Amino acid sequence: MRGSDQPLGMETLEGVVEQLPDFDVMIFVPTGCYRYMTSFLRQDIVDRIMLWEIHIDPNEIRTYRLMNKNLQNKRCLIIDKSYTGKTLARMADLVRDNGGVPVRLGLFPKSKHAIRGSEYVLFLDRILGSADMDLSGEDWPIRYYKEVLNTD
Repeated sequence: MRGSDQPLGMETLEGVVEQLPDFDVMIFVPTGCYRYMTSFLRQDIVDRIMLWEIHIDPNEIRTYRLMNKNLQNKRCLIIDKSYTGKTLARMADLVRDNGGVPVRLGLFPKSKHAIRGSEYVLFLDRILGSADMDLSGEDWPIRYYKEVLNTD
């Protein structure tokens, strides 16, 4: 048997798609966020999805675009996991280079820097506007976990 006999391990977070900001094109960076893609699907969104993979090597940047869309003057929601935010930043540049308006949604940001590098972040199962987040103090992650979980 060739390939893996392991399932893809998709995880659907209920209610996320209803929280999305306005967009014309939704761009997934598959390597980073493939397992959560089903969380963002709805019948009226499927035709606006584009997959855009990026590989940054020391000497070159390679990209692969599937289900390609015209980005000219389009509000493009870029979705990827956000460890450092570098991939989201580079994707935003690529969207701008193609005439689009990038809006970054970082999944499960790991740092203040990653949050500040996105317009929106997915924190547990809630989308938050980065500009509205108070990242002061060392307890900022605890405060947001409590807020999202509605605990004291």
